[in-house]
Amino acid sequence: LSSVVIEAANELPHHPGPLAHAHEHLRALLSAGQEVLVHYAEAKHEAGLVDYSDMIAMAGQLLRTRPDVLQALVKRVDCLVVDEFQDTNPLQFALLWQLKEAGVPTIVVGDLKQAIMGFQGADPRLFDALIRQHADASEPLTRNWRSQPRLMDFVNALGPGLFPDEYVALDPQSKESPLSPLDVVSFSQKAKRDQHAIRAAAVGEHLKALLDDNGQQIVDRRTEKLRRLRGGDIAVLCPTHHMLATYADVLRAQGVRVRLQADGWFSSRPVQIARHALAYLANPADRLGALYLAVTELGSCSLRDALAQMMDHGRINEPLLDRLDELAGGTVERTVYALVADVIHALGLFDVVALWPDGEQARANLLRLLAEAGEFMDANREALASGGYHGAGIQTFLSWLAARVEEKDGDKQPDPRVLDENAIVLTTWHGSKGREWPIVAVCGLDREVKARLPNVELGYSSFDELSQLLEHTRIEYAPLFAAKETNERFLAALQDASEIEARRLLYVALTRARDKLVLEWPEYLSGKDNATYWSILAGNCNLSLDKDVIRAGEQEFPCVVVEGDAELPDDPGVDAGSGDLQLPLMGRRAIRPGTVSELLTPDSRTPSKLEIAK
Repeated sequence: LSSVVIEAANELPHHPGPLAHAHEHLRALLSAGQEVLVHYAEAKHEAGLVDYSDMIAMAGQLLRTRPDVLQALVKRVDCLVVDEFQDTNPLQFALLWQLKEAGVPTIVVGDLKQAIMGFQGADPRLFDALIRQHADASEPLTRNWRSQPRLMDFVNALGPGLFPDEYVALDPQSKESPLSPLDVVSFSQKAKRDQHAIRAAAVGEHLKALLDDNGQQIVDRRTEKLRRLRGGDIAVLCPTHHMLATYADVLRAQGVRVRLQADGWFSSRPVQIARHALAYLANPADRLGALYLAVTELGSCSLRDALAQMMDHGRINEPLLDRLDELAGGTVERTVYALVADVIHALGLFDVVALWPDGEQARANLLRLLAEAGEFMDANREALASGGYHGAGIQTFLSWLAARVEEKDGDKQPDPRVLDENAIVLTTWHGSKGREWPIVAVCGLDREVKARLPNVELGYSSFDELSQLLEHTRIEYAPLFAAKETNERFLAALQDASEIEARRLLYVALTRARDKLVLEWPEYLSGKDNATYWSILAGNCNLSLDKDVIRAGEQEFPCVVVEGDAELPDDPGVDAGSGDLQLPLMGRRAIRPGTVSELLTPDSRTPSKLEIAK
């Protein structure tokens, strides 16, 4: 029986059943999607609304069906200039092509090496086809105004490896920087656990050393004078938001200020504590709210004790809940803003979060909660009622707040400070596009570059007639089969596309620095078969690392090499101070008492303390 089963299983890659099932599955997906889009279009039409895609599609249809409108535009537009053309999608391309064919002089500017916005629908193949068909009209950029010459030499050495036969070396126009151009934080051993945290600790220590070194100076872009390096001059780039969160936590624990506008405002600890307290205030029978508050750092119960009290007595004996009970009287007469403020005060939340490592961010999150309460109060009651939010109490506010977070960027955590020049910037590789800093640390090179199934994307039967691009556009679907052999054939083509995009993403990250580039170097990946950002960079560019030199092929570039550990350090690097004094991380009370140096100029003088020289 087992032999028969094995023989049947071996025929799976050739069996027509999985292919028929994939066809059926795709038809169901497309028909369901089409049905949703029809209902969505009808709802928009009834409400008199259009979205961003409608603007492009309807404009294109208008130009195709109304020659008078097209001619009016031709007369009005002297020259059409389109920037970032590598991020164009098919609808945008077709719209622009109509204007070009109607006689509008057109200039497009873009860089295929920076085409990394495919997740938003951008398709660099369109720009590539345009360049190939009009090579005589294309003019490549040959100069760079961002990076210092020694750093640009290194980037130019990487270019041919990342983009064979397509890279044009850029002539640096910036002046030489006082900073050395290349630092490498090398990891010869793979960490058994907490890999991201261990690498973040090593990178953080190196960046702290740079900030503490008086000799590390840059030319200020505004004053054009030398000044000491500060945190805002440094950016740490990671491929994912999850990795960024780990780096932010580690750097904060090391005593480094960071600026990271991340998601997760609504789920952040202080906002969740305040939300559950508000829910309990609105309904003291809310057992979940009572349990949540009792077992947080503000409460005094363990989960086991709190559950036991709730089951035995129906209530938890908790001073925190008693303070909220005192606020319960008169909730109807008070505004939502006043209740939110009272709850935060009763819990002492601002004082509590001031002691957290991310105290500034926690405080900013609470301030946004207060601002949201104020905006809820100012909202038009009729508009709220039309959205299904009736009344002006706490429960209505909490429902409105949960829906508001679902809006675009509604869950972004606010910046702790309006402008913090001493905070290191943390952002993703994608988020760094179009930005620059004096020092950039490119981290997370060990992340695997791997195509995945199932995969849905746009394809083109031909690029010969760009005027008929939409007619040649189709949906390409790569299903996930049970047969590994079948999947490998699909993945082979998809993997090539993934590695092309990875090389572009690497190029964007590596070219954000003006003065110094700091590279994480996972040396332990050497000889591994898996495709990672590091293997693509090191393999395609023939990179190798020595004691104080990094080689790209036959070219050598001096660099500072720092060896990273395979384990987290015992001391996280935070100065805990002396004694039992626990100070908040911000505010006037964060000032540690001490003796003022006599060398400092006092801010004021009293007559009795003046000494008259004889």
